[in-house]
Amino acid sequence: MPQGHDIESMTVVKRQYQAALKQIGSLGGGNHFIELQRDENEYLWVIFYSGSRNLGKQVCDYYNEKAGELNHRWHSAVDPAMMLSFLPLHAPEFDRYWAEMQYCTEFALANRHLMMEWIKEVISDVFPDTRFERMTNIAHNYTEINVISNYAACAPLTVTVTDAAGSLVEGATVEFRLYNYAEFYTVSRKTSDARGQASLSAGLGDMLVTAVRDGRFGVRKVSFGREPQATVVLDHCVGDEFSFSVDIVPPAENANLPEVTAAQRTENDLRFNRKDSIRSAYIATFPAKSDAATGAETSVLTTARRGYFVVGLLGVGQEPTDHALKDIAAKATELEKWGRSLILFFPDERAYRKYTASPAARLPETVTFGIDRDGSVRRRILEAMQLPGNVPLPVFLIGDTFNRVVFESHGYTIGLGDRLLHTIHQL
Repeated sequence: MPQGHDIESMTVVKRQYQAALKQIGSLGGGNHFIELQRDENEYLWVIFYSGSRNLGKQVCDYYNEKAGELNHRWHSAVDPAMMLSFLPLHAPEFDRYWAEMQYCTEFALANRHLMMEWIKEVISDVFPDTRFERMTNIAHNYTEINVISNYAACAPLTVTVTDAAGSLVEGATVEFRLYNYAEFYTVSRKTSDARGQASLSAGLGDMLVTAVRDGRFGVRKVSFGREPQATVVLDHCVGDEFSFSVDIVPPAENANLPEVTAAQRTENDLRFNRKDSIRSAYIATFPAKSDAATGAETSVLTTARRGYFVVGLLGVGQEPTDHALKDIAAKATELEKWGRSLILFFPDERAYRKYTASPAARLPETVTFGIDRDGSVRRRILEAMQLPGNVPLPVFLIGDTFNRVVFESHGYTIGLGDRLLHTIHQL
């Protein structure tokens, strides 16, 4: 079975794991087949068609249904009958689907390897002198993050994993990580083959590559478009403390945009207008908050307007909240220069009055206070961020009007103002 995956975090794989144990190495039904074919050079080919078996179907069905539910909630213009429901790249559901899909891809390969070994045993029993060459694997059910070459230049890169002695390492988990919003985000996870290699094609620029196997790991920067080959040495033990400098350089901006006709431009403008109307209808469904200063009902997105903003859930009279507000006040000038809204919620009118009786030092002028009278804002934030109901306050997020969250902290946080600004400067 595939190794290096967190099975406990996978909804479908965890549920289907015992059944998958019984299915690995089996052909399956339907249009799956095994056959022998002889080519014009008298070579005999073993050809079989099988993959992730029922496990892959279960994962596909589960996340397709999830995507359909979310697309309906987001007022997607895509007709459900077209079976083209999507999961946005930054959505938690996408991350979970990506992890389970990668597991199914590796399970399919393991399934084919096991069947091939048994087929070779059967053939060898009849023809003992048979010599077998390396198996050719072609997967047609998979998910890959791809940059279309119509819009940006791409380049392949092959990573070779070795141990400290220089020997090739098979079965290492290789992750290609893109620097995004102040963190290295895994865009592809692969397993090194018998030659210790794992390959990826991506847009030009730098990534960080990590490789892990049997408690040892290696890490290095790679540059797509500059180096077609790179070696990662497993020269550290998991748990080692070490540091190294890395300079991530983005590629020069040189978009290869296709030319469009006037008619195409007009059609595209109409499409954007239709999308804007759908977005406006979606924004109108957001829960309202009460503006603490005026008592007027308004929505978070109306207050924040388009773009990034900070939202916070406060615990008035609690030391962590008092400390956080002092940190924000210390960075008031820099946060005002950012020019975006900071929306801070009190749980009720009483908490707001208690705060105004003894407010923190001067907060940024871009701060808007609100009262979450029915707790709906809190519930939505905790649900979206998968935080427990008893999460320690305060909770602070940096997000945008498209539901993308790039920063989250909760409880006692040292230097919150600095941490907010560090993330903001990366946007």
